[in-house]
Amino acid sequence: MLFPKLGLAAGNWNLCSVPSFNYIEPEDISGDETRAGAQTVVSEDGTIINLTGDVTVSRARQKISADNVLYNTSTDEIFASGNVDFSTPNLRLQSTQVEIDSRNDRAKFEQPEYELRSMHASGRADRGEVLDRNRSRFSGITYTSCDPDNRVWYLRASELELDDETGVGTATHATLYFQDVPFLYLPYFQFPIDDRRKSGLLSVNTGYSETSGRSYAASVYWNMAPNYDMTIAPA
Repeated sequence: MLFPKLGLAAGNWNLCSVPSFNYIEPEDISGDETRAGAQTVVSEDGTIINLTGDVTVSRARQKISADNVLYNTSTDEIFASGNVDFSTPNLRLQSTQVEIDSRNDRAKFEQPEYELRSMHASGRADRGEVLDRNRSRFSGITYTSCDPDNRVWYLRASELELDDETGVGTATHATLYFQDVPFLYLPYFQFPIDDRRKSGLLSVNTGYSETSGRSYAASVYWNMAPNYDMTIAPA
């Protein structure tokens, strides 16, 4: 099982620049309270509420901004469309449309662009899904810990799952790019998404000389015990 470092651990951005992400801070609302605002609010039965024009919906440290929102008060389901901006203390996500099941901590996003604050990560995907409080899954995704305007390296995968509880990301059919040049394909691999130590293959170092041309070298990290470890590098 591979655990490439890839500069993903918190506080270590490797080849990437200083963070410059911008976040919409959600309101800290306790309990089940929901606050909403819009230019127009319509409801025929008091259960399905249709909000249009500069819509904002805030609840439980989440905030949604969109052109249009349908809110089902009986099921706590939200459907937002048009310039959707979804934010939590750690996540900012922009999408064409979002479906949220608040009671079951599930959500679906179409063509999302995302930023993850704690991991200094960003990217875009064809589709995104929040599976529960700890897990999220993306298909047709790009992922990088570099600044959005300076992607020195990035990963492109057919599917990526992030698990905050285990601190592990899992990618399938993934290709790693350095300066937009593909240099490594992996049908399946896992990598850390926080600062918990894990054994495995570290990110590939590249070099170039006039005598030998371009070179690639990969080191192996061995987490031998909680108080000591080892990095094995080619001579």
